[in-house]
Amino acid sequence: MIAVAVAIVVVGNHHAHEIAETLRTVSVWPVLGAAALHAATLALRSEAWRIGLRAVGAEDLPLATIHRANALAFLVGTIQGELSLPARVAALRRAEPDRAPTAVQTAMVDAPLALVELACLFAFAALRIWLILLAFHLAIDITSVAKVVAAVTIIGVLPVGLGTGPTATIASLSSGNAAITSDGVALSAGLAISATSVLGVVAYGLIMWAWALRDAAMRRRAGG
Repeated sequence: MIAVAVAIVVVGNHHAHEIAETLRTVSVWPVLGAAALHAATLALRSEAWRIGLRAVGAEDLPLATIHRANALAFLVGTIQGELSLPARVAALRRAEPDRAPTAVQTAMVDAPLALVELACLFAFAALRIWLILLAFHLAIDITSVAKVVAAVTIIGVLPVGLGTGPTATIASLSSGNAAITSDGVALSAGLAISATSVLGVVAYGLIMWAWALRDAAMRRRAGG
């Protein structure tokens, strides 16, 4: 992860002027749309996980508890993907120590759910990539979008954290004989992919935090 971050900094420094020019011409609304779409995707993933837990016989936890635990897991996973599951488990056990799913139940849900998410959420990922390419005035044909989605999917399983976006766009858009843009523009688009991931996670987390504050306020009023 550190090596990838260093490489991105080096490339970014080398193309600093080009990146600055690219950012001055970027369309903001598609980027914001990509972040909102990512937040919606996270909510859908949480719902799928909640339904999966019920299917394997776990306790029917409150909707808010599931979403808040997943909000924390997604936030941690943005930095280091393999830590998202422990973060989710810890959050659930803290919120519902007597009703939290067991490790076996969690594993039973996570393995098949990953395949379902990969199939069902592929369209959402492709649309988010399409919005980013549109914002940076890059080719938005099926082939270009598919190349970036494939690169993000493959590189995303590696422990590179926020380096996934920049690494994927450089590999798919500006490398080899099939390059369609420069390293600077590709890096800028990749940084936007990572940035919208973070913005989506933060937005989802803030909504869950506001939900928690609302529930706490209602309990205080009910208690007199």
